[in-house]
Amino acid sequence: MTGTEREPSNITSYVVAARIGVGIAFIAPMLWFIVRYWWTYRTMDGLLAVLAQGAIAGVAATIEYALTNPVESLLYSIGMYLLWIFALGRGRRRKGS
Repeated sequence: MTGTEREPSNITSYVVAARIGVGIAFIAPMLWFIVRYWWTYRTMDGLLAVLAQGAIAGVAATIEYALTNPVESLLYSIGMYLLWIFALGRGRRRKGS
């Protein structure tokens, strides 16, 4: 090395690792629930119904939280959105659409 050469930065690998970690943080609770459901009932029968009930209850809880704590709810929602965009990206947009 002559001293003018620069070593490649490891920032890209750190960003990729962080994106993977955030993605796992979003997916892990769902996978954990499915594993526990299967372990408890030894079948996947009824799983979709339970997931639908959970989604409805989650939406209801989110609406209740937004009505009782609007500022905190807004900050939480913005934070989750930004983490989602960081982990998965904005998606590919087609030209001309």
